[in-house]
Amino acid sequence: MRYERPHSMTDAVGLLAGSRGTAAILAGGSDLLVRMKGGFVEPDLIVDIKAIDGLSEIRETADGFSIGAAVSCAVLGESAALTKSGVSYPRTVPTATRRAVAAMQPGGAPKYSRALSGNRRAPRFR
Repeated sequence: MRYERPHSMTDAVGLLAGSRGTAAILAGGSDLLVRMKGGFVEPDLIVDIKAIDGLSEIRETADGFSIGAAVSCAVLGESAALTKSGVSYPRTVPTATRRAVAAMQPGGAPKYSRALSGNRRAPRFR
């Protein structure tokens, strides 16, 4: 298994496009790590996107908010900008994502430390 931590989107895409075998994107880590520990996935390449500028940020835009793929649910829930605007965590995160987070916890209790992108079905790169 190879681990890469690119600092640009171009580099990340290049790594994924040029990979041989199975590649996985690491955003928050918990979803991928649970699947690896459970033996459900054994990627040949892990591309950690947390060092890419903008992917761990919440920015207010003219149309609302831009939430990066590596923003954790904990950061999302604690965002002063979102709270000030009246947007709350439950309304921000799609129901399917909240259910996926809850389903992965013992007893079904949600844990809000995961990244949003990791708890959606991510594309597989082969």
